[in-house]
Amino acid sequence: MLLKENYKGYEFNEVYIIPFDKENDQDYKLKVCEFNDFKKSFPERYPNLNKIIDQEDCSESKEKEIEKICLSHAMQFLLTSVISLKGRLPFEHKILNKSLEIYLNTPFQIETWRFLAESFPNIINEEKHVNFLDELDSFGLNHKAISEAHQILGKSIVERWKILEKESPTLASLAKALLVLPFLLHQLNQYFQNLELLERVIETN
Repeated sequence: MLLKENYKGYEFNEVYIIPFDKENDQDYKLKVCEFNDFKKSFPERYPNLNKIIDQEDCSESKEKEIEKICLSHAMQFLLTSVISLKGRLPFEHKILNKSLEIYLNTPFQIETWRFLAESFPNIINEEKHVNFLDELDSFGLNHKAISEAHQILGKSIVERWKILEKESPTLASLAKALLVLPFLLHQLNQYFQNLELLERVIETN
């Protein structure tokens, strides 16, 4: 709801770098929706807001004023939640920072992949290490074509690694583990709980 139509298909790593706390930033202006766009998309997700406003015994101009106030608060709540979430995500952590490699949006860095493999010996153990290095060499040679195909076809990163798993099962097992880091999911779960709380407040008032 916070992104303009052209950017709603963004992956997590692409959304993460948007400066939601800097309204005057060019990237913010380019990608974050304006109030009128938010006004259109929010009722599609939370239709009860209009029903509640319609129940109020007041003039049409007053209803519009109430709607504007509610939507302004809703938009500010979502922005504040996203900014707060971003501040709590431990992306200064070296492993998490380097794990952005799995999203296929940056040039191939073989040392980054080796570092990630060494950081997860439970996934890339001694028995799998040779296979990992062989797959990594092949992956590096084809990385540019793989990355371009990923950008053009628009598949999610999860779907992309399911496809890559056929040729690079060991590499894919590491990538999928990085996609579901438990403490990241915990923070995201808190964010969605906040959104659900907003929905309940709207529905009960």
